Amino acid sequence: MKKQKEPEKFYFVEVHAQPCTPDELQLHLAEFGKAFIDRNHVDRWFHVTQEKPEKASDELGKLMWRVNEKYRQRLDGSSGFPNSLERRFGGKRGVYFDGIDEPCKVTAVEASTLAAERSYDALFSITPGKSAIFFFHHGDVVLFEKS
Repeated sequence: MKKQKEPEKFYFVEVHAQPCTPDELQLHLAEFGKAFIDRNHVDRWFHVTQEKPEKASDELGKLMWRVNEKYRQRLDGSSGFPNSLERRFGGKRGVYFDGIDEPCKVTAVEASTLAAERSYDALFSITPGKSAIFFFHHGDVVLFEKS
């Protein structure tokens, strides 16, 4: 009898967030906007994330529907779980921004845990303008990559 593979489970990890400077946050948000947001909506992205960040918590999820689809990939099932993200991105730190709590620097695994715990829409920018993950408050996870 063939042994069945046990389904992958979502495991929370302890988060060791590091402070993020305003310059780091601005760089990550600006480069994400330039690289991934549809050019007809870039001004709105900059308004919401840089000019009026108090709007970000309500607007981030809406703006994710205004991205260039060419660079967007939904991570289905366990591919958006901490274990899968750790295999893919290792311990590299990026900037986590949800427009509610203080932005911070964490790993992809920690970002996944924060997103699940907080249930907010959140952007995790790994390499400015090159790779990022968006966590929707309802659980969907989307990867953005550009070479």
